[in-house]
Amino acid sequence: MTSDYQAAIDEFLEVSGRLLGLGTPTWIEQDLSFPQVKTLFVLARFGPLPVGQLAQMLQVGSPTASHLIEKLVQAGFAERLGRSEDRRVVEVQATDEGKAFTQRLVGLRDAPVAKMIMQMAPEDMTTLRRGLRALLDILRADMEKEKQSQRHSTDKERSKEKEV
Repeated sequence: MTSDYQAAIDEFLEVSGRLLGLGTPTWIEQDLSFPQVKTLFVLARFGPLPVGQLAQMLQVGSPTASHLIEKLVQAGFAERLGRSEDRRVVEVQATDEGKAFTQRLVGLRDAPVAKMIMQMAPEDMTTLRRGLRALLDILRADMEKEKQSQRHSTDKERSKEKEV
């Protein structure tokens, strides 16, 4: 790897690490762990969700998801809902307070980023955008490959089930 690539990697990691830390004091003050904050963001974005589906999205087991949910319910950031058509299925959603909390965290991150970008010289901002578009293209292509791989694996599993 050339030194230019290594320098770009190092600089990207430094910037992304500092950006991730912009909202940290707010969620630490709420006595929430990072997995709880992650769970809350998923619920705010995709909820209400059955506990099993939430566990899959978080890539954890259902008992772990239930524990994370319990902490968020105790904090007033999430609530459990029973399904009228199937009482065995419990859904979870972010409360209005939980949604507001996630919006505050996003705002804490977005405002400083906007301020920094507004301070950039126009040619630097153009270069930044070009680089970010290149990274997004790579991320999107990788995500598409992953989706295709998962579909292929699922199709193989279904074929095996049919054979049995």
